[in-house]
Amino acid sequence: MATRYARTDALGLVVAPPDLSCLGPECKTALLYGRCFVDEHHLYFSRAAFAKSQLALEFREHPFNKIRLPRCAHDRYHKQVNRVESPDQDIMHLFLEEAEILRELGVVTKSVLSAERMLQSEDVRDISHVACSEGGPRAYTEFLEIGREKQTVLLDQATRLEIVPQRIILASHVVGARAIWGTQAA
Repeated sequence: MATRYARTDALGLVVAPPDLSCLGPECKTALLYGRCFVDEHHLYFSRAAFAKSQLALEFREHPFNKIRLPRCAHDRYHKQVNRVESPDQDIMHLFLEEAEILRELGVVTKSVLSAERMLQSEDVRDISHVACSEGGPRAYTEFLEIGREKQTVLLDQATRLEIVPQRIILASHVVGARAIWGTQAA
């Protein structure tokens, strides 16, 4: 069998396959199981090929390097592509560093909108639920401002990422956070 490599970008990162949908009436999965189902595809396979180092395994298993595909499309893709080259170790390391920035950004932005509304509000009732806590509303406002500063730093870092593909950087929570503070895209 001839080796058929996955398509990669200039950095050697696998380009996710196009949106592959179920084959419908020709779906062998549906014929076998009664319906097609979606499962996880690792952009970097096989596990054994990436188990040679902790860095390569961590890179392979990172959520950014997994996509959901209908099982029949997953099988079809593996018939078309049977080999993936591992990116350079420096690229994998930088990818994981940038992915951590984005993870932190995602955690921080979960409550960004409500925190920003509280910071911009002059109505004490908006933060009255913390009025009885140690430090009261002023301490809570300072806490929110520190969160805003951290968010701004992380957004700035996100605009300078070079390794993680743009499809991941432009996730809705990042775009939403940029809209809040007007951070410009790279």
